[in-house]
Amino acid sequence: MLTMPYCSVVDSIIAAKELLATTGGGSGPFKFHQWHFGEKMVFHKNENYWQKDDSGNSLPYLDGLSISFLPDQQSAFLEYLTGTFDLLPNIDPSFKDDLVTQTGELRNRYRENHVLNRTPFLNTEFLLFNSEYELPYELRWALNAAINRTQMMELLRSGIGREATGGIIPFGLPGHQQDIGISFSPDSAKKVLAAFDELPELTLTTSANYRDICEFVQGSLGDIGWSISVDIVPSATLRSAKSSGSLAFFRASWIADYPDAENYLLLFYSKMRAPKGPNYSRYSVAAYDSLYESLLNEQSASVRTALAQEADALLMKNAACVPLYYDEVIRVHSKNLKGLKTNALNALLLKEVILQ
Repeated sequence: MLTMPYCSVVDSIIAAKELLATTGGGSGPFKFHQWHFGEKMVFHKNENYWQKDDSGNSLPYLDGLSISFLPDQQSAFLEYLTGTFDLLPNIDPSFKDDLVTQTGELRNRYRENHVLNRTPFLNTEFLLFNSEYELPYELRWALNAAINRTQMMELLRSGIGREATGGIIPFGLPGHQQDIGISFSPDSAKKVLAAFDELPELTLTTSANYRDICEFVQGSLGDIGWSISVDIVPSATLRSAKSSGSLAFFRASWIADYPDAENYLLLFYSKMRAPKGPNYSRYSVAAYDSLYESLLNEQSASVRTALAQEADALLMKNAACVPLYYDEVIRVHSKNLKGLKTNALNALLLKEVILQ
């Protein structure tokens, strides 16, 4: 956990004066220079940075860098194409279809001068049931089985990310299991629904950024005969309602704080029930809690992985949530930028970057 960004070494004097946001004082490859609020941050090379490359040359190679903040992502894309920026840190829906194909590859017209890098991102996108609303297991299972995740990824994500065929633990993390999820089976889901005299009214709550995903789920359920509603609310409202427990069914995601399956499994640990912790589903199963606590106390990596897999499989056996997809980090940059690295926590690693 000491490798997490908020455990970085900083200047204690500046920190005590609460000046880190405007003065800097860290120990990384670049040092803070200027911050034009809402517009741009500028960093200069840290001449005293400790690390060297394999040839003994001091890092970083760049003399400095600037980060621009543009609210209009389409404008950011156009400025990138004109050479104002060297790097696009992500792909926004506003220009996604122009830049990449339906399978997530860079379109031919951009391949001569640009590079697209894809790596697993420890982020699971999913839907959550509030267990206090007591939606029957059979309906939770049917909801999972009604969603064609392959089609969803092709139509809405341009193949960026991996369809969730496993549980809550994402692809790329020890403990992930590829085939423990509830697979697409609309005919079986229809049979389950037919056993109910009346289907409950259900509202799926989300923010505007995920409207397309949630409307796809809505359409999938409509195809098997279950009409649900989608409610679009501001992100702040969604966060507050999740914490208070006022939502029955809602979109959620979890980006790893640290690369350990335990960080995902805590989302369903009863003692982490919201608002005390991130268990927004209010899930409470004694057998699951026992597995999670055993995982916390175990030192052996292999045993920890086995416990994590058992706990994740139990979640899916209970249809405790609806995993949708495991995300990817996408970077687009010009071919004259070399040495760019990233990791599964989506950290931008620039100390070995060279601009030719």
